[in-house]
Amino acid sequence: MFSTKIAVVCLLHVIVAVSCDDPVKPVWSEKYLINGMIHYPDTEIKEFFDMWYDSSRNASRIDFYGGSVKYYQLGNGNGVQYKIVPVTTEEVLNERTCFQIDGTAQNPIGPQAMFPNMDELEYRGLKVNQMGKQAECYETEKEIMGTNHKYTLWVNRDAQNNAVPVYYELAGHNTLMPPGPTDVVDIVYFKYTPVTDIPADVFNVSNEGLKCKPYPGPASHKVHAFNPVADIIHPQKTEHVEARFKEFVNTHGKQYESDDEHSFRKLLFRRNVRYIEAVNRQNKSYTLGVNHLADRTDEEMQVLRGRISSDEVDNEGLPFPYENPEAIIVPDEHDWRLYGAVTSMKDQAHCSSCWAFGVIAALEGAYFLKTGELKILSEQAVMDCAWGFGNNGCHGGSPKGAYQWIKKHNGVPATDEYGKYLGENANCRADLSNNTNLYCYRNLKFHL
Repeated sequence: MFSTKIAVVCLLHVIVAVSCDDPVKPVWSEKYLINGMIHYPDTEIKEFFDMWYDSSRNASRIDFYGGSVKYYQLGNGNGVQYKIVPVTTEEVLNERTCFQIDGTAQNPIGPQAMFPNMDELEYRGLKVNQMGKQAECYETEKEIMGTNHKYTLWVNRDAQNNAVPVYYELAGHNTLMPPGPTDVVDIVYFKYTPVTDIPADVFNVSNEGLKCKPYPGPASHKVHAFNPVADIIHPQKTEHVEARFKEFVNTHGKQYESDDEHSFRKLLFRRNVRYIEAVNRQNKSYTLGVNHLADRTDEEMQVLRGRISSDEVDNEGLPFPYENPEAIIVPDEHDWRLYGAVTSMKDQAHCSSCWAFGVIAALEGAYFLKTGELKILSEQAVMDCAWGFGNNGCHGGSPKGAYQWIKKHNGVPATDEYGKYLGENANCRADLSNNTNLYCYRNLKFHL
């Protein structure tokens, strides 16, 4: 009986000792294929990708959206990167085009891995990831560009105890300005396939049948434009972010109150540039670009959306005059800019005056249809003078209140008569004659 008890106790000690050992840190194949998704939680953009990585060839390739956009990173010598995208101009529609940038001795180009550097990640136990699945968790934290960044990789094991990547998260936290994550990107690994060989043709750009040309954009834009993973996977490349943010600050005359705010705005800028590049990879009918708002938070952007909601059903607009939408022949597209019916781009600045801009744009279009003349009308007049109709100038307003004021006062003055847009509340110049009369406004009826 005594010997049996000793055996049981020893067995328990063995089990405890084994269970406390950390798993073997993952070692990734030198050649692999990945099918996955990059997710930007702040924007709900999901980019599906296929990736080939071959360290023996010093090469990698990432395809987005079934190959409509392709990125090659080839590391022999100083290296070279290729980007193949559809391009639309006034002469061509969705023409597949190859752009190229060459590495230098100071900035060589190499293959892009899809996993973080495991040497710097530590095992943190079994944790639940963002998909609600428990897996081995490896993490590290670094301070980059003045903010704390956490890199987390979740890993499962196959029947042979080989590591299988499941989920990766980059979370950039700013602890000096408003706390909390300000830059989060996730990668979901749907399928990881280690292989013994990848055909050389996979990395042969000449198979695309295109003549590659130099990238037309500034040097500071090249990393974002040619390698969308470079500043997501640890260790991150940040030199291009520093250079591009400096260019942004100089272009728009930005002045920040402290080094802390400078770091905070730079982190926001990087997040917003990522969003811009992700949208542009989707080959939409439009493209996005960086403007003076690229360092703003979501809350700051929300302030600019100044339309005041109302529970009132009746906005005093006349009914839509057409009841049979099938009788109206509508073209697939119609660009009024070609007819001179649209003014140049306007900017509401930091003022919550979108409600006034929307109303004035509608009036400018209606006036053009009536007279054939494009008259630039004054948003500032509506902001300054329409407070008596439930509007609050730079603090928001409603289309209904704007239309009511314009209708009662027999129109709205032109900008060259009233004065330029100020982006601030100002004195109403009620003495001016309003020579753009508004007789009525209608509610559009949408037929889905």
